[in-house]
Amino acid sequence: METTQNILIIALLPIREMIERLGIVKSIRDKYPQDRITWLVQSNFEEIAVQSRLSDSVMVGNCSLIGYFVLLSRLKKYRSQKTVDLVFDLTDSFFSNWVLRSYFDTPTHKPVWGKSHPNGFLLYHSGQPEPTFMTLSSQTIDLSFYESSGEFLNRLPARFVLLCPGSGLGETDSIWPVANYVKVARIFLDEHIPVVLVGSKKDKDIARFIKKQVPGCIDFVNKIKLTDIPAIARRAAAIIGNDTELTYFAAFTRTKTIILSLKKQSHILLPNVLLLNGRVMGDISVDLVLENLPEVLPTYNRVNGVLLSRI
Repeated sequence: METTQNILIIALLPIREMIERLGIVKSIRDKYPQDRITWLVQSNFEEIAVQSRLSDSVMVGNCSLIGYFVLLSRLKKYRSQKTVDLVFDLTDSFFSNWVLRSYFDTPTHKPVWGKSHPNGFLLYHSGQPEPTFMTLSSQTIDLSFYESSGEFLNRLPARFVLLCPGSGLGETDSIWPVANYVKVARIFLDEHIPVVLVGSKKDKDIARFIKKQVPGCIDFVNKIKLTDIPAIARRAAAIIGNDTELTYFAAFTRTKTIILSLKKQSHILLPNVLLLNGRVMGDISVDLVLENLPEVLPTYNRVNGVLLSRI
């Protein structure tokens, strides 16, 4: 009978980078199904980490001077309760590479330390000058472990489009003009395709404006938990949103997603994601967005800016 290992995943990363690395954490969980995994994340990712059930426990730390001292206190308690056998370091920072690594090294025990590397990890073993390589590719996951039983699901139509019109969980300079979201919502509703709005507390004014202009929209902004987003996104016919963490999170459900951004490249390379960009956000036209949704509006005519079915 194999002895259960204690595994620590260090992931003190911004929330967008953590969303992108969910597949890596899923791969670690699959490779070590019987071992006890503790996942170290920043506080703004705690809810996502806990609800994913990819680890046995979640520890929270913040990347600030005070946050580091608080974290070291928690790690001291953690270390006193169990011996850490294997560490996967996704952060790759001075704090994780030197401070934490030396913190877990003891005269009687040194954990195997895994540093993130393309398609896997470099594993540093005590007493061995050269690391070994472990293949551990990031999986393309559909976030199926985020399934909500919220009553709001009963309000969802059988077929709808999901809009993420605000700044989501953080700050972004990639905000598509609200007037364009109004135009898009109106076109979908004119075609009897319901529109659902999602966002955080800071997006309430944007959602209120859109709903005032297009009263038929279903407004879930600041009314559901972040971990409810995948359950909604999975049921949507398509997703349109700004270049924010919230849109990224929704995109991993594999629903067709259009991300509107000032950037020329997307961090997430998923077959269901299309990045539309401009020098300024207003350069991205409503026509360009709608013509790239043939699954939802197969007869959209860019030349006339109307649906062929209306001509």
